[in-house]
Amino acid sequence: MITRKRKNKDGVSSSGTINKSDDLFSSLPDNVFTVIFSFLTMREAFYACISCKKLKHLVTLIPYVEFNEKENDCFTDKEEFVQSVSRFLQNHGCLIMKFELVFDPLGKVYSSSVCDWLSSVAEKGIEEEDLMLGSTKNFIIPPSLLTAATLKVLKLRNFTVDETSITGFKNLKSLLLESMNVPDSVMGLITFHCESLQHLTLDNCSGFIEIKIVDPRSNIETLILRNCCIDDFFSLNVVSLKKLVIRQSIMNFFFQGSPDVDNFILYRGAELPITRLESERVKEHIIESLGNVKSLQLGGWAFECLAGHRSNHQFAKLEEILLLDFNVCLKNTAALTKLISQAVGVNKLLISINQNSAGDHGIYTDRNFESVLANFSDDEYEKQPRIALSNNSSLRNSTIRVVKIQGFTGTIYELCHIKFMLAHFRLLRLFKVTPIKDIDEDQSRAYAKLISSYPRVSADVHILMGSEEFNLEN
Repeated sequence: MITRKRKNKDGVSSSGTINKSDDLFSSLPDNVFTVIFSFLTMREAFYACISCKKLKHLVTLIPYVEFNEKENDCFTDKEEFVQSVSRFLQNHGCLIMKFELVFDPLGKVYSSSVCDWLSSVAEKGIEEEDLMLGSTKNFIIPPSLLTAATLKVLKLRNFTVDETSITGFKNLKSLLLESMNVPDSVMGLITFHCESLQHLTLDNCSGFIEIKIVDPRSNIETLILRNCCIDDFFSLNVVSLKKLVIRQSIMNFFFQGSPDVDNFILYRGAELPITRLESERVKEHIIESLGNVKSLQLGGWAFECLAGHRSNHQFAKLEEILLLDFNVCLKNTAALTKLISQAVGVNKLLISINQNSAGDHGIYTDRNFESVLANFSDDEYEKQPRIALSNNSSLRNSTIRVVKIQGFTGTIYELCHIKFMLAHFRLLRLFKVTPIKDIDEDQSRAYAKLISSYPRVSADVHILMGSEEFNLEN
């Protein structure tokens, strides 16, 4: 019979001997634990420390410090929370790489405590700060926040930023402003004065009418705008960016000139209908400015906004088109064909089908599926789509080599458009279709057989029907 000695939480057996593996673990140098803690959340690192008496002192070495007033139900009142944060920072004796704070200071009641916390982390070599101070929008950024030369990433929510505050942002590489009023004077200083800034994000901000990034000394590579100036219009005066992301409920912006953008992600919400004024604005101030965009990703109703125009503008530098939430209908498939014909340099086309729109037109069925699919080639199924897409002989000059369709539902319009693309893209090499989960393996093989039977202008195209998904960036 084998007996096992029980160990307590400190690695000590019931006989009084110390477990060697636990003893070895607790004898590691403190700097090793600092590295280990950098891969953990504060909660995970905290529990790791208190699980062993010999590791309790390591609580003061946790590099990622997170305090969320809403999630800490262990505190009975706000005063206890404030005292706990103050005590922790006072005893912390190591580098604080990231400080995240979600707290409502109740106006000026606890504002001095917040300033003390920010001053404390600034002295500890802070690299990233993520601050959300409830609904106190009049909280002025304290000087202690701006004096940290090591600060590289700053995220501010519900703050007030004035011109004097921006002078401390010289060393920032990434800045996020959320739910804040940012006047043009401050916006100009951010884009001009912050010479090290590479990534700028404005989320639900207002107060500005222009974002100007034209100075050759500017290092801004990424600009992200989400629901900004929703009750007004603003302009973008940008020379070049590696990535531009605009997610708006309406198209309430316009470009000055044609910026050089490597990756332009445009999302227009589907909650509000597209007005005639919005369509005209898109045609006059957005479409004509996309000539120097290399990769274009459209989500929501952004494609509908662009598809409604009658411009013959050429997208000379466009190499990649990504469509999210693509609504399956004759109008959109015809508009997509026109877009491709205006961007002869495109070599990759990725489409994600909007399931809500596709479900109304699906032809697959659990009963008599094979017979339904076999009759698909009849004129009654193909007549209208063929007419809508028949006048695009210019597509034979297309340079598209890769087409990927995600969320394939087996609709008439999807199949007709697939047939059309195979017949016109002469340089096509890979055509991959990923069906929805409702299409089983037998149905998937039947669709694959049908698609493989379509005539193709490219003899080297490889057709895949698989379950592996490709990812589109949001």
